Amino acid sequence: MKLYECVLRDKKYDAAKLSKELKKTKANLAHEKEYLIENVMKALRNFHDKLPEVGLYNRLEEVAILNGKGLFELSKSRNKKAVEMAQNQSR
Repeated sequence: MKLYECVLRDKKYDAAKLSKELKKTKANLAHEKEYLIENVMKALRNFHDKLPEVGLYNRLEEVAILNGKGLFELSKSRNKKAVEMAQNQSR
């Protein structure tokens, strides 16, 4: 949250300044910045889940995760929902 607040406050991104302010190394700061971006994007995907293309992408992502975990029956049911969404979008 501190990184997010600092980025919002500053008009221009300055890694050296942020590293000093947050008492982080540049490597740690880069990792935390990537983590922050991932979480912001996840929140945006969840917020926009009702948009057809985003919702379909999210269902397909779930299918891939479930397959990777070996949960094939659950993956199959999520895949069926993704196919239904795609068919509804094409109408």
